[in-house]
Amino acid sequence: MAEEVPTKAADEGEASAPSPTSTAPAGRLGARRLVAPLREADATASARRRVLDARLIPDEPLTDAPAGSAVAESPSERLGARPPLEPRGEPSGPAAPRSSRMHESAPLRPLRRGEPQAFDRAAAALSLSPRMTAVFGGLFGLATVTTIIALLIQGVPPRDDRALAAATPSGSTEASPDAPVEPPPGPTKRVRAKVPGPWRIADAAKEPATRVVEGKFDRKSFIVALSEVGVPKDQTYRILKAFDGLQKFDRLGRNDRFSVLLDRESKAVKAFEFAVSPLEVWQAREVDGLLRAEALDMKVAHEEIAGAFYVGKNLARSIEWGGFEPSLAKALDEALAGRMSTEGFEEGGTVRVVIDEVTALGEFADYGGVVALEYRPPDPAATPVRAYTFKGPTSKGIFDERGRQPDGSGWVSPVPGAPITSRFNPKRMHPVLKRVQPHNGTDYGAPTGTPIYAAFRGKLSFVGNGGPCGNMITIAHPNGIETVYCHLSKFAAGLKTGAKVGIDAYAKFLQLYNPPASAAIPAPSTPA
Repeated sequence: MAEEVPTKAADEGEASAPSPTSTAPAGRLGARRLVAPLREADATASARRRVLDARLIPDEPLTDAPAGSAVAESPSERLGARPPLEPRGEPSGPAAPRSSRMHESAPLRPLRRGEPQAFDRAAAALSLSPRMTAVFGGLFGLATVTTIIALLIQGVPPRDDRALAAATPSGSTEASPDAPVEPPPGPTKRVRAKVPGPWRIADAAKEPATRVVEGKFDRKSFIVALSEVGVPKDQTYRILKAFDGLQKFDRLGRNDRFSVLLDRESKAVKAFEFAVSPLEVWQAREVDGLLRAEALDMKVAHEEIAGAFYVGKNLARSIEWGGFEPSLAKALDEALAGRMSTEGFEEGGTVRVVIDEVTALGEFADYGGVVALEYRPPDPAATPVRAYTFKGPTSKGIFDERGRQPDGSGWVSPVPGAPITSRFNPKRMHPVLKRVQPHNGTDYGAPTGTPIYAAFRGKLSFVGNGGPCGNMITIAHPNGIETVYCHLSKFAAGLKTGAKVGIDAYAKFLQLYNPPASAAIPAPSTPA
Protein backbone atom coordinates (compact mmCIF):
# COMPACT_ATOMS: atom_id res chain seq x y z
CA MET A 1 0.00 0.00 0.00
CA ALA A 2 1.33 3.40 -0.90
CA GLU A 3 2.05 5.63 2.06
CA GLU A 4 0.32 8.98 2.49
CA VAL A 5 2.47 11.99 1.59
CA PRO A 6 1.35 15.32 3.07
CA THR A 7 2.19 18.48 1.13
CA LYS A 8 1.98 22.13 1.93
CA ALA A 9 -0.83 24.08 0.35
CA ALA A 10 1.58 26.65 -1.04
CA ASP A 11 5.25 27.22 -1.19
CA GLU A 12 6.83 29.29 1.53
CA GLY A 13 6.11 33.00 0.93
CA GLU A 14 3.27 32.28 -1.54
CA ALA A 15 -0.19 33.51 -0.60
CA SER A 16 -3.20 31.25 -0.89
CA ALA A 17 -6.90 31.74 -0.80
CA PRO A 18 -8.44 31.97 2.64
CA SER A 19 -9.93 28.74 3.95
CA PRO A 20 -13.49 28.76 5.20
CA THR A 21 -12.34 27.40 8.54
CA SER A 22 -9.29 29.64 8.92
CA THR A 23 -9.63 32.77 11.04
CA ALA A 24 -5.94 33.49 11.49
CA PRO A 25 -4.64 36.81 10.15
CA ALA A 26 -2.66 37.11 6.94
CA GLY A 27 0.94 36.02 7.10
CA ARG A 28 0.22 33.38 9.83
CA LEU A 29 -0.60 29.79 9.27
CA GLY A 30 -3.96 28.95 10.79
CA ALA A 31 -4.55 25.59 12.55
CA ARG A 32 -7.09 23.34 11.00
CA ARG A 33 -8.33 20.39 13.07
CA LEU A 34 -10.36 17.63 11.59
CA VAL A 35 -11.98 14.70 13.34
CA ALA A 36 -13.66 11.64 12.03
CA PRO A 37 -17.06 11.36 13.72
CA LEU A 38 -18.63 7.95 14.35
CA ARG A 39 -20.49 7.03 11.22
CA GLU A 40 -23.58 4.88 11.02
CA ALA A 41 -21.81 2.58 8.61
CA ASP A 42 -19.30 1.67 11.39
CA ALA A 43 -21.95 0.64 13.91
CA THR A 44 -21.16 -3.02 13.42
CA ALA A 45 -17.40 -2.55 13.57
CA SER A 46 -15.41 -3.70 16.57
CA ALA A 47 -14.85 -1.42 19.56
CA ARG A 48 -11.15 -1.10 18.87
CA ARG A 49 -11.81 -0.22 15.21
CA ARG A 50 -14.26 2.52 16.18
CA VAL A 51 -11.81 3.99 18.71
CA LEU A 52 -9.09 4.14 16.08
CA ASP A 53 -11.48 5.74 13.58
CA ALA A 54 -12.45 8.39 16.10
CA ARG A 55 -8.84 9.27 16.83
CA LEU A 56 -7.78 9.70 13.21
CA ILE A 57 -7.56 13.31 11.93
CA PRO A 58 -7.34 13.12 8.13
CA ASP A 59 -6.28 16.09 5.95
CA GLU A 60 -8.72 17.90 3.64
CA PRO A 61 -7.67 19.54 0.36
CA LEU A 62 -7.21 23.27 0.64
CA THR A 63 -9.65 25.60 -1.15
CA ASP A 64 -8.65 28.58 -3.23
CA ALA A 65 -7.76 31.55 -1.05
CA PRO A 66 -7.20 35.17 -2.02
CA ALA A 67 -3.75 36.58 -2.20
CA GLY A 68 -2.23 37.54 1.12
CA SER A 69 -4.30 35.19 3.24
CA ALA A 70 -2.66 32.62 5.47
CA VAL A 71 -2.65 28.98 4.63
CA ALA A 72 -4.01 26.52 7.18
CA GLU A 73 -1.50 23.90 8.19
CA SER A 74 -2.23 20.22 8.41
CA PRO A 75 -2.50 18.56 11.79
CA SER A 76 0.78 16.75 11.37
CA GLU A 77 2.55 20.03 10.68
CA ARG A 78 0.76 21.81 13.56
CA LEU A 79 1.73 19.13 16.05
CA GLY A 80 5.29 19.05 14.75
CA ALA A 81 5.02 15.39 13.74
CA ARG A 82 7.50 13.96 11.31
CA PRO A 83 5.94 13.70 7.83
CA PRO A 84 5.66 10.17 6.52
CA LEU A 85 7.93 8.88 3.83
CA GLU A 86 6.96 9.33 0.20
CA PRO A 87 5.67 6.23 -1.57
CA ARG A 88 8.07 4.37 -3.81
CA GLY A 89 7.49 4.88 -7.52
CA GLU A 90 4.81 7.58 -7.06
CA PRO A 91 5.28 11.34 -7.35
CA SER A 92 4.59 13.48 -4.32
CA GLY A 93 2.69 16.73 -4.48
CA PRO A 94 -0.59 18.42 -3.81
CA ALA A 95 -2.45 16.02 -6.09
CA ALA A 96 -1.11 12.79 -4.46
CA PRO A 97 -4.05 10.67 -3.36
CA ARG A 98 -4.40 9.43 0.25
CA SER A 99 -4.21 5.68 0.65
CA SER A 100 -5.68 5.21 4.14
CA ARG A 101 -8.23 2.40 3.93
CA MET A 102 -10.04 3.64 7.01
CA HIS A 103 -11.58 6.61 5.21
CA GLU A 104 -12.78 5.11 1.98
CA SER A 105 -16.40 4.67 3.03
CA ALA A 106 -17.50 8.33 3.45
CA PRO A 107 -15.95 11.85 3.35
CA LEU A 108 -15.04 13.61 6.57
CA ARG A 109 -16.31 17.03 7.48
CA PRO A 110 -13.94 19.67 8.87
CA LEU A 111 -14.07 20.51 12.56
CA ARG A 112 -14.88 24.10 13.34
CA ARG A 113 -12.71 26.09 15.71
CA GLY A 114 -13.69 25.51 19.29
CA GLU A 115 -15.76 22.38 18.52
CA PRO A 116 -14.75 19.42 20.78
CA GLN A 117 -13.62 16.19 19.28
CA ALA A 118 -16.32 13.52 19.01
CA PHE A 119 -14.66 10.51 20.74
CA ASP A 120 -16.65 7.33 21.41
CA ARG A 121 -16.00 7.10 25.14
CA ALA A 122 -18.07 3.89 25.55
CA ALA A 123 -15.99 2.12 22.92
CA ALA A 124 -12.79 3.43 24.48
CA ALA A 125 -13.82 2.07 27.87
CA LEU A 126 -14.35 -1.42 26.42
CA SER A 127 -10.93 -1.59 24.82
CA LEU A 128 -8.04 -3.46 26.58
CA SER A 129 -4.36 -3.15 26.11
CA PRO A 130 -2.49 -6.19 24.75
CA ARG A 131 -0.94 -6.83 28.16
CA MET A 132 -4.27 -6.87 29.98
CA THR A 133 -5.75 -9.07 27.25
CA ALA A 134 -2.96 -11.62 27.82
CA VAL A 135 -3.45 -11.52 31.64
CA PHE A 136 -7.21 -12.06 31.44
CA GLY A 137 -6.75 -14.80 28.84
CA GLY A 138 -4.32 -16.67 31.09
CA LEU A 139 -6.63 -16.43 34.11
CA PHE A 140 -9.57 -17.71 32.08
CA GLY A 141 -7.53 -20.68 30.80
CA LEU A 142 -6.37 -21.56 34.34
CA ALA A 143 -9.95 -21.49 35.62
CA THR A 144 -11.06 -23.75 32.77
CA VAL A 145 -8.36 -26.34 33.48
CA THR A 146 -9.17 -26.32 37.22
CA THR A 147 -12.86 -26.88 36.53
CA ILE A 148 -12.14 -29.84 34.24
CA ILE A 149 -9.87 -31.48 36.84
CA ALA A 150 -12.53 -31.06 39.55
CA LEU A 151 -15.16 -32.68 37.34
CA LEU A 152 -12.86 -35.62 36.58
CA ILE A 153 -12.14 -36.18 40.28
CA GLN A 154 -15.84 -36.27 41.12
CA GLY A 155 -16.74 -38.46 38.16
CA VAL A 156 -14.05 -41.18 38.53
CA PRO A 157 -14.64 -43.62 41.47
CA PRO A 158 -11.71 -44.38 43.83
CA ARG A 159 -9.58 -47.42 43.16
CA ASP A 160 -10.61 -50.46 45.21
CA ASP A 161 -7.63 -52.79 45.42
CA ARG A 162 -9.57 -55.43 47.34
CA ALA A 163 -12.26 -55.56 44.68
CA LEU A 164 -9.61 -55.78 41.95
CA ALA A 165 -7.86 -58.62 43.77
CA ALA A 166 -11.12 -60.53 44.05
CA ALA A 167 -12.12 -59.84 40.45
CA THR A 168 -11.99 -62.29 37.57
CA PRO A 169 -8.44 -63.23 36.45
CA SER A 170 -6.93 -60.96 33.83
CA GLY A 171 -6.70 -63.77 31.32
CA SER A 172 -10.48 -63.99 30.96
CA THR A 173 -12.11 -62.12 28.13
CA GLU A 174 -14.43 -59.22 28.75
CA ALA A 175 -18.10 -60.20 28.65
CA SER A 176 -20.46 -58.55 26.22
CA PRO A 177 -23.22 -56.25 27.54
CA ASP A 178 -25.87 -58.86 26.68
CA ALA A 179 -24.10 -61.66 28.56
CA PRO A 180 -25.52 -62.65 31.98
CA VAL A 181 -23.80 -61.16 35.01
CA GLU A 182 -21.74 -63.76 36.85
CA PRO A 183 -21.75 -63.84 40.66
CA PRO A 184 -18.56 -62.73 42.46
CA PRO A 185 -15.92 -65.43 42.91
CA GLY A 186 -16.04 -67.42 46.13
CA PRO A 187 -13.28 -68.17 48.62
CA THR A 188 -9.96 -69.30 47.20
CA LYS A 189 -9.28 -72.94 48.07
CA ARG A 190 -5.91 -74.60 47.96
CA VAL A 191 -5.61 -77.11 45.16
CA ARG A 192 -4.32 -80.46 46.40
CA ALA A 193 -3.63 -83.64 44.43
CA LYS A 194 -5.20 -86.74 45.89
CA VAL A 195 -2.80 -89.63 46.43
CA PRO A 196 -3.90 -93.28 45.97
CA GLY A 197 -4.11 -95.08 49.31
CA PRO A 198 -4.75 -98.52 50.79
CA TRP A 199 -8.01 -100.40 50.66
CA ARG A 200 -10.70 -98.97 52.93
CA ILE A 201 -14.03 -100.33 54.20
CA ALA A 202 -15.83 -97.56 52.33
CA ASP A 203 -14.71 -99.19 49.06
CA ALA A 204 -16.89 -102.24 49.84
CA ALA A 205 -20.00 -100.27 50.82
CA LYS A 206 -21.82 -101.15 47.57
CA GLU A 207 -21.20 -104.90 47.69
CA PRO A 208 -24.54 -106.75 48.03
CA ALA A 209 -23.23 -109.52 50.32
CA THR A 210 -21.94 -107.18 53.03
CA ARG A 211 -23.05 -104.11 54.93
CA VAL A 212 -21.16 -101.33 56.72
CA VAL A 213 -21.94 -100.03 60.22
CA GLU A 214 -20.25 -96.99 61.74
CA GLY A 215 -20.21 -95.29 65.11
CA LYS A 216 -18.35 -93.14 67.65
CA PHE A 217 -17.13 -94.41 70.99
CA ASP A 218 -18.07 -91.21 72.91
CA ARG A 219 -16.42 -92.40 76.14
CA LYS A 220 -18.07 -95.81 75.95
CA SER A 221 -16.28 -99.11 76.32
CA PHE A 222 -15.21 -100.98 73.22
CA ILE A 223 -17.61 -103.89 73.69
CA VAL A 224 -20.60 -101.66 74.50
CA ALA A 225 -20.04 -99.37 71.52
CA LEU A 226 -19.87 -102.26 69.06
CA SER A 227 -22.83 -104.11 70.51
CA GLU A 228 -24.99 -100.97 70.07
CA VAL A 229 -24.49 -101.09 66.29
CA GLY A 230 -25.29 -104.84 66.04
CA VAL A 231 -21.88 -106.51 66.19
CA PRO A 232 -22.10 -109.88 67.95
CA LYS A 233 -19.99 -110.27 71.10
CA ASP A 234 -18.01 -113.20 69.72
CA GLN A 235 -17.05 -111.10 66.69
CA THR A 236 -15.98 -108.30 69.04
CA TYR A 237 -13.53 -110.65 70.75
CA ARG A 238 -12.17 -111.64 67.32
CA ILE A 239 -11.33 -107.97 66.74
CA LEU A 240 -9.63 -107.63 70.13
CA LYS A 241 -7.60 -110.76 69.44
CA ALA A 242 -6.44 -109.38 66.08
CA PHE A 243 -5.12 -106.15 67.70
CA ASP A 244 -3.44 -107.90 70.58
CA GLY A 245 0.02 -106.39 70.98
CA LEU A 246 -0.64 -103.58 68.45
CA GLN A 247 -3.38 -101.37 69.85
CA LYS A 248 -5.19 -101.17 73.18
CA PHE A 249 -8.80 -100.04 73.40
CA ASP A 250 -8.92 -99.29 77.13
CA ARG A 251 -8.45 -95.53 76.69
CA LEU A 252 -10.75 -94.45 73.92
CA GLY A 253 -11.18 -90.82 73.03
CA ARG A 254 -14.52 -89.10 72.85
CA ASN A 255 -14.22 -88.49 69.10
CA ASP A 256 -12.61 -91.82 68.15
CA ARG A 257 -14.62 -93.51 65.38
CA PHE A 258 -14.94 -97.03 64.06
CA SER A 259 -16.30 -98.84 60.98
CA VAL A 260 -17.27 -102.52 60.69
CA LEU A 261 -17.85 -104.56 57.52
CA LEU A 262 -20.32 -107.37 58.32
CA ASP A 263 -21.54 -110.32 56.28
CA ARG A 264 -25.28 -109.95 55.77
CA GLU A 265 -26.14 -113.61 56.43
CA SER A 266 -23.69 -114.74 59.11
CA LYS A 267 -22.95 -111.30 60.63
CA ALA A 268 -19.28 -112.25 60.67
CA VAL A 269 -16.77 -109.40 60.70
CA LYS A 270 -14.97 -109.10 57.37
CA ALA A 271 -13.05 -105.92 58.27
CA PHE A 272 -12.76 -103.42 61.08
CA GLU A 273 -11.28 -99.88 61.14
CA PHE A 274 -10.41 -97.74 64.13
CA ALA A 275 -9.74 -94.06 63.26
CA VAL A 276 -8.06 -91.93 65.90
CA SER A 277 -7.58 -89.10 63.38
CA PRO A 278 -7.17 -88.76 59.61
CA LEU A 279 -3.48 -89.38 60.20
CA GLU A 280 -3.82 -92.52 62.37
CA VAL A 281 -6.05 -95.32 61.14
CA TRP A 282 -5.88 -98.96 62.26
CA GLN A 283 -7.45 -101.74 60.22
CA ALA A 284 -8.16 -105.47 60.70
CA ARG A 285 -9.07 -107.37 57.52
CA GLU A 286 -10.05 -111.01 57.08
CA VAL A 287 -7.46 -113.08 55.22
CA ASP A 288 -7.95 -116.84 54.94
CA GLY A 289 -10.60 -116.76 57.68
CA LEU A 290 -8.42 -114.78 60.13
CA LEU A 291 -8.43 -111.08 60.96
CA ARG A 292 -5.04 -109.48 60.48
CA ALA A 293 -4.52 -106.00 61.95
CA GLU A 294 -2.11 -103.25 60.93
CA ALA A 295 -1.70 -99.48 60.84
CA LEU A 296 -2.59 -98.09 57.44
CA ASP A 297 -0.08 -96.01 55.51
CA MET A 298 -1.96 -92.72 55.04
CA LYS A 299 0.85 -91.08 53.05
CA VAL A 300 1.19 -88.32 55.64
CA ALA A 301 3.01 -85.23 54.32
CA HIS A 302 4.00 -81.89 55.89
CA GLU A 303 4.25 -78.61 54.01
CA GLU A 304 4.78 -75.05 55.17
CA ILE A 305 2.26 -72.67 53.61
CA ALA A 306 1.99 -68.89 53.91
CA GLY A 307 -1.04 -66.68 53.55
CA ALA A 308 -2.90 -63.66 54.86
CA PHE A 309 -6.47 -62.50 55.35
CA TYR A 310 -8.45 -59.46 56.46
CA VAL A 311 -10.41 -59.75 59.69
CA GLY A 312 -14.12 -59.21 59.04
CA LYS A 313 -17.22 -59.41 61.18
CA ASN A 314 -17.17 -63.22 60.91
CA LEU A 315 -13.71 -64.60 61.68
CA ALA A 316 -14.50 -68.08 60.37
CA ARG A 317 -15.59 -66.66 57.01
CA SER A 318 -12.51 -64.41 56.89
CA ILE A 319 -10.28 -67.47 57.41
CA GLU A 320 -12.15 -69.31 54.66
CA TRP A 321 -11.75 -66.41 52.22
CA GLY A 322 -8.04 -66.39 53.00
CA GLY A 323 -7.74 -69.93 51.62
CA PHE A 324 -7.33 -71.63 55.01
CA GLU A 325 -9.27 -74.36 56.75
CA PRO A 326 -11.55 -73.59 59.75
CA SER A 327 -9.14 -75.30 62.18
CA LEU A 328 -6.70 -72.41 61.66
CA ALA A 329 -8.45 -70.47 64.46
CA LYS A 330 -7.49 -73.16 66.99
CA ALA A 331 -3.87 -73.11 65.83
CA LEU A 332 -3.75 -69.31 66.16
CA ASP A 333 -5.17 -69.48 69.70
CA GLU A 334 -2.48 -71.97 70.68
CA ALA A 335 0.24 -69.70 69.29
CA LEU A 336 -1.16 -66.59 71.03
CA ALA A 337 -1.87 -68.29 74.37
CA GLY A 338 -0.78 -66.09 77.26
CA ARG A 339 -1.13 -62.81 75.35
CA MET A 340 -4.44 -62.75 73.48
CA SER A 341 -6.79 -64.90 71.43
CA THR A 342 -8.53 -64.75 68.09
CA GLU A 343 -11.57 -63.28 69.84
CA GLY A 344 -9.49 -60.14 70.30
CA PHE A 345 -9.02 -59.66 66.55
CA GLU A 346 -10.65 -56.38 65.55
CA GLU A 347 -12.53 -55.91 62.32
CA GLY A 348 -10.28 -54.33 59.71
CA GLY A 349 -7.09 -55.90 61.04
CA THR A 350 -4.82 -58.18 59.02
CA VAL A 351 -3.32 -61.57 59.85
CA ARG A 352 -0.26 -63.05 58.16
CA VAL A 353 0.74 -66.58 59.02
CA VAL A 354 3.21 -69.29 58.07
CA ILE A 355 1.93 -72.64 59.25
CA ASP A 356 2.69 -76.34 58.88
CA GLU A 357 -0.06 -78.08 56.90
CA VAL A 358 -0.45 -81.83 57.33
CA THR A 359 -2.10 -83.90 54.58
CA ALA A 360 -3.15 -87.54 54.45
CA LEU A 361 -3.50 -89.21 51.07
CA GLY A 362 -3.07 -85.76 49.52
CA GLU A 363 -6.06 -84.27 51.38
CA PHE A 364 -6.00 -81.81 54.26
CA ALA A 365 -5.85 -83.47 57.67
CA ASP A 366 -4.77 -80.83 60.22
CA TYR A 367 -2.40 -77.97 60.97
CA GLY A 368 0.80 -79.04 62.66
CA GLY A 369 1.63 -75.72 64.27
CA VAL A 370 2.29 -72.05 63.59
CA VAL A 371 5.77 -71.27 62.30
CA ALA A 372 5.37 -67.47 62.27
CA LEU A 373 2.41 -65.23 62.97
CA GLU A 374 1.71 -61.50 62.76
CA TYR A 375 -1.52 -59.70 63.66
CA ARG A 376 -1.84 -55.99 62.80
CA PRO A 377 -4.76 -54.08 64.38
CA PRO A 378 -6.70 -51.65 62.15
CA ASP A 379 -5.13 -48.71 64.00
CA PRO A 380 -1.76 -47.98 62.31
CA ALA A 381 -0.42 -46.61 65.61
CA ALA A 382 -1.12 -49.88 67.47
CA THR A 383 1.70 -52.35 68.08
CA PRO A 384 1.51 -55.56 66.02
CA VAL A 385 1.46 -58.93 67.79
CA ARG A 386 4.04 -61.44 66.54
CA ALA A 387 4.83 -65.04 67.46
CA TYR A 388 7.54 -67.41 66.23
CA THR A 389 8.20 -71.10 66.80
CA PHE A 390 11.74 -71.94 67.90
CA LYS A 391 13.32 -75.35 68.54
CA GLY A 392 16.80 -75.29 70.00
CA PRO A 393 19.03 -77.67 71.94
CA THR A 394 18.08 -76.16 75.32
CA SER A 395 14.76 -74.42 74.70
CA LYS A 396 11.79 -74.72 72.41
CA GLY A 397 8.35 -73.23 72.09
CA ILE A 398 6.70 -70.05 70.85
CA PHE A 399 8.47 -66.72 71.38
CA ASP A 400 7.69 -63.10 70.57
CA GLU A 401 9.83 -60.73 68.49
CA ARG A 402 11.94 -59.89 71.57
CA GLY A 403 12.73 -63.50 72.35
CA ARG A 404 10.34 -63.70 75.30
CA GLN A 405 8.25 -66.80 75.92
CA PRO A 406 4.88 -66.04 77.52
CA ASP A 407 3.07 -68.48 79.73
CA GLY A 408 1.50 -70.96 77.37
CA SER A 409 -1.48 -71.60 79.64
CA GLY A 410 -2.96 -68.16 79.06
CA TRP A 411 -4.20 -67.83 82.66
CA VAL A 412 -3.24 -64.61 84.44
CA SER A 413 -3.60 -63.12 87.90
CA PRO A 414 -6.91 -61.26 88.36
CA VAL A 415 -5.15 -58.60 90.49
CA PRO A 416 -1.62 -58.14 89.07
CA GLY A 417 0.90 -57.20 91.76
CA ALA A 418 -1.47 -57.66 94.70
CA PRO A 419 -0.33 -59.90 97.56
CA ILE A 420 -2.21 -63.09 98.39
CA THR A 421 -3.58 -62.89 101.95
CA SER A 422 -5.28 -66.31 102.07
CA ARG A 423 -4.82 -69.21 99.70
CA PHE A 424 -7.14 -72.03 98.71
CA ASN A 425 -7.23 -74.48 101.65
CA PRO A 426 -9.88 -77.15 102.27
CA LYS A 427 -8.74 -77.47 105.95
CA ARG A 428 -8.27 -73.81 106.85
CA MET A 429 -9.03 -72.63 110.39
CA HIS A 430 -11.68 -69.93 110.17
CA PRO A 431 -10.23 -66.69 111.66
CA VAL A 432 -13.54 -65.69 113.32
CA LEU A 433 -15.37 -68.93 114.08
CA LYS A 434 -12.15 -70.66 115.21
CA ARG A 435 -13.05 -73.91 113.56
CA VAL A 436 -11.91 -75.84 110.51
CA GLN A 437 -13.82 -74.64 107.49
CA PRO A 438 -12.79 -75.09 103.85
CA HIS A 439 -11.65 -71.95 102.06
CA ASN A 440 -12.59 -72.47 98.41
CA GLY A 441 -11.06 -69.27 97.13
CA THR A 442 -7.96 -67.08 97.06
CA ASP A 443 -7.91 -63.72 98.87
CA TYR A 444 -6.00 -60.74 97.43
CA GLY A 445 -5.20 -57.62 99.42
CA ALA A 446 -5.68 -54.40 97.42
CA PRO A 447 -7.11 -50.87 97.93
CA THR A 448 -10.71 -50.08 97.07
CA GLY A 449 -11.09 -49.28 93.38
CA THR A 450 -8.30 -51.55 92.20
CA PRO A 451 -9.31 -52.96 88.77
CA ILE A 452 -10.02 -56.68 88.47
CA TYR A 453 -9.16 -58.65 85.33
CA ALA A 454 -10.49 -61.83 83.79
CA ALA A 455 -8.20 -64.73 84.65
CA PHE A 456 -8.88 -66.19 81.20
CA ARG A 457 -11.11 -65.54 78.23
CA GLY A 458 -14.68 -66.61 78.60
CA LYS A 459 -18.31 -65.54 78.74
CA LEU A 460 -20.14 -63.84 81.60
CA SER A 461 -22.64 -66.27 83.10
CA PHE A 462 -23.75 -64.16 86.08
CA VAL A 463 -23.59 -60.47 87.00
CA GLY A 464 -25.35 -59.31 90.16
CA ASN A 465 -25.77 -59.79 93.89
CA GLY A 466 -24.25 -63.03 95.15
CA GLY A 467 -25.52 -62.90 98.74
CA PRO A 468 -22.56 -63.44 101.13
CA CYS A 469 -20.21 -62.73 98.18
CA GLY A 470 -21.70 -59.28 97.62
CA ASN A 471 -21.39 -57.98 94.08
CA MET A 472 -20.40 -61.09 92.17
CA ILE A 473 -19.44 -61.99 88.60
CA THR A 474 -19.15 -65.51 87.23
CA ILE A 475 -17.23 -66.31 84.03
CA ALA A 476 -17.59 -69.58 82.10
CA HIS A 477 -14.31 -70.63 80.44
CA PRO A 478 -13.57 -73.35 77.86
CA ASN A 479 -13.49 -77.01 78.93
CA GLY A 480 -16.12 -76.48 81.65
CA ILE A 481 -13.98 -74.27 83.90
CA GLU A 482 -15.70 -71.44 85.81
CA THR A 483 -14.27 -68.58 87.90
CA VAL A 484 -16.13 -66.42 90.44
CA TYR A 485 -15.21 -62.86 91.51
CA CYS A 486 -16.70 -61.60 94.81
CA HIS A 487 -16.80 -58.50 97.01
CA LEU A 488 -16.78 -56.01 94.12
CA SER A 489 -17.47 -52.34 94.84
CA LYS A 490 -19.22 -51.84 91.47
CA PHE A 491 -19.51 -53.20 87.96
CA ALA A 492 -17.95 -51.67 84.86
CA ALA A 493 -20.34 -50.10 82.37
CA GLY A 494 -21.79 -52.42 79.77
CA LEU A 495 -21.31 -55.69 81.65
CA LYS A 496 -24.19 -58.11 81.15
CA THR A 497 -24.77 -61.83 81.02
CA GLY A 498 -23.53 -63.36 77.79
CA ALA A 499 -20.81 -60.76 77.10
CA LYS A 500 -17.34 -62.02 76.16
CA VAL A 501 -14.41 -60.92 78.34
CA GLY A 502 -10.74 -61.69 78.72
CA ILE A 503 -9.94 -61.64 75.01
CA ASP A 504 -6.72 -59.72 75.75
CA ALA A 505 -4.05 -60.69 78.22
CA TYR A 506 -5.51 -58.20 80.71
CA ALA A 507 -9.12 -57.27 79.99
CA LYS A 508 -10.23 -54.64 82.51
CA PHE A 509 -13.88 -55.11 83.29
CA LEU A 510 -14.46 -55.01 87.09
CA GLN A 511 -13.84 -52.85 90.15
CA LEU A 512 -12.71 -54.39 93.43
CA TYR A 513 -14.32 -53.59 96.76
CA ASN A 514 -11.72 -54.01 99.47
CA PRO A 515 -12.93 -54.47 103.04
CA PRO A 516 -10.72 -53.28 105.89
CA ALA A 517 -8.56 -56.42 105.78
CA SER A 518 -8.61 -58.00 102.32
CA ALA A 519 -10.89 -58.98 99.45
CA ALA A 520 -11.72 -62.54 98.56
CA ILE A 521 -11.71 -63.72 94.95
CA PRO A 522 -12.53 -67.43 94.67
CA ALA A 523 -10.34 -69.71 92.62
CA PRO A 524 -11.78 -71.59 89.63
CA SER A 525 -14.55 -73.93 90.67
CA THR A 526 -12.84 -76.62 88.61
CA PRO A 527 -9.03 -76.75 88.94
CA ALA A 528 -7.33 -75.53 85.79
